[in-house]
Amino acid sequence: RNEGYVKKPEPFKWLYSRQYKGYPKLIETIQNRHHMYNNTLKTLSEWEASGEALVIRPSKPITIGRFEKDVEKLRELYNNGYEDAARLYGQIKSFCSDCDNVVVSK
Repeated sequence: RNEGYVKKPEPFKWLYSRQYKGYPKLIETIQNRHHMYNNTLKTLSEWEASGEALVIRPSKPITIGRFEKDVEKLRELYNNGYEDAARLYGQIKSFCSDCDNVVVSK
């Protein structure tokens, strides 16, 4: 996701609660998913700021949903990711030069 993205609470909690009432841990996980995701983003930002991680984000806003079927939109997103990785190749290679067991190839 783009920088600054914050996952919102699941809007259909009631549906999951009813559909999966026999699976309370699943319901709990779904209800806390946004907290876990946002905490992970916070940790990644801290690691990025300290130089412990290199975070690669899309340079263009992601405007498609999880279930997108439009092949052209998906191809555009794929190409954007490819271009971003190519643009950041030097940074990625430099960051990974001190890492063990990391293979970087162009």
